[in-house]
Amino acid sequence: LADFPDEDVRAEVGWGLASNVADATRPGQAESRAGVPSARINEVDEPPTLVNLYLAARDPAARALLLRALGRAGDPAALMVLVGALSDSAARVRAAAGLGLGLMGRREVAAPPTVAVVAGLAAHVDDPDVDVRYAVAYALARAYPPVRDLDAEHVLEKLAFDPDAETRAVSVFGLGRRGAPVYSLFLQALKDPDWRVAVQGVRALSNDKATPPMRAWLASWLTQEWIAIADLAERIDSPRVHPVVEGLERLRPWTSEPEVHKMYAALYEATSVAESTTRDKYTPVLLRAIDRINCLAAAGRATDARSLDRVWDCGEKSGAGWPVFERKRLAGERVLELPLAAPARWAFAARLWKDG
Repeated sequence: LADFPDEDVRAEVGWGLASNVADATRPGQAESRAGVPSARINEVDEPPTLVNLYLAARDPAARALLLRALGRAGDPAALMVLVGALSDSAARVRAAAGLGLGLMGRREVAAPPTVAVVAGLAAHVDDPDVDVRYAVAYALARAYPPVRDLDAEHVLEKLAFDPDAETRAVSVFGLGRRGAPVYSLFLQALKDPDWRVAVQGVRALSNDKATPPMRAWLASWLTQEWIAIADLAERIDSPRVHPVVEGLERLRPWTSEPEVHKMYAALYEATSVAESTTRDKYTPVLLRAIDRINCLAAAGRATDARSLDRVWDCGEKSGAGWPVFERKRLAGERVLELPLAAPARWAFAARLWKDG
């Protein structure tokens, strides 16, 4: 089929080969689905076939498909082929080259961007095609390993203010993943009108490279943002709540830090249906969102077996809000996170099981 007259068919064959090898050469997997050792596939069949198919392809759609296939195959030898394709006259090919580089990084291929790679990507930071700019951001954000690189970070910083929201989001993700100290940019991302960018700002301020001051800034923002959301019912039932939920989930390991603990306490009180008119004011749909925040805040406050009861009893008790099974799932997760003695952990687990 690699010699089939129809170029689209040849391109699809390339994608199929890449998919097969990608599945067959996962770390720790010695053989392909067909039982052939993966090293043999890498050394003999895959890279030359895909590269030759790409070099022979004339149709931009076929070249684009094959470039993504090269990235998915994860062969470092294809790195410069992808870099060279960044200068293609067809925008869809340039975008596919960037995506291919990103796919290679996502497969954790240890081929960090060289000067030539970063320069090739940087040349398209102002590309008129939005898909190309997104692909540039994706390639730099997914580079493996995610090490500090000032030139790459400069490109990502510029793309973090791109008119396209998805490009902004993946750029913020990449900066956070690399541990770039661009704190003001992360804080600005929290205020982005697109919730996907705000979620990436939350992740950047709470990942394993974040510092206590960064988590404190995030905690302060979460409190202020919930107050702003809860001011109007229509905001509660909007994507604007997603970054708040993300932050409450991700800051749980850091509840011993004063600002983080203060945030959980404030949001728990602000969403307590027993001490407000929430039950009469909001519909079940809106109450569900409020209950979810209340339960996540209760989980963040829990530090011992006794305070776990607040997770157990969180939210509106009739079940009209956040479902009971979701509360129990959260309680079960939290009991595993806390440094409890085995008897206390088993006793709580028994309660969860007993009550269904």
